[in-house]
Amino acid sequence: MQVGSVEGTLALLIGLNSKRRNTILDVRVQAVWKHAGVAGLTEYEPLPLQLPDGLPLQEQLTLVHRLDPQRPLQGREGALLISFSGVDATLERPIHAAHLYEASQILWRELPPTPLASPAPSL
Repeated sequence: MQVGSVEGTLALLIGLNSKRRNTILDVRVQAVWKHAGVAGLTEYEPLPLQLPDGLPLQEQLTLVHRLDPQRPLQGREGALLISFSGVDATLERPIHAAHLYEASQILWRELPPTPLASPAPSL
């Protein structure tokens, strides 16, 4: 996971890599920022992704969350929660996964412009 420039704006780039030899169909991904809110209660802030639901995952897919200057994530305490679901094309069985990444695991440096199709780090 890293911050890069996509079409002139800063974005959080999240790479999904499949170790399976077959395609994963009907991919659905959600990203939320998990942090301590008012009175110490855990809050979950949805992070919109530029990813239409239902795409297939064959080897690699890059998720993009455009960073909002009004609600920056950099410097905030918390963690990024990614949840994934899809259907194994061969077994026709559902696949579910969730990963939690602490803020310290995100590379918060500005990078040169990155096209959407370029390789991204794996989850």
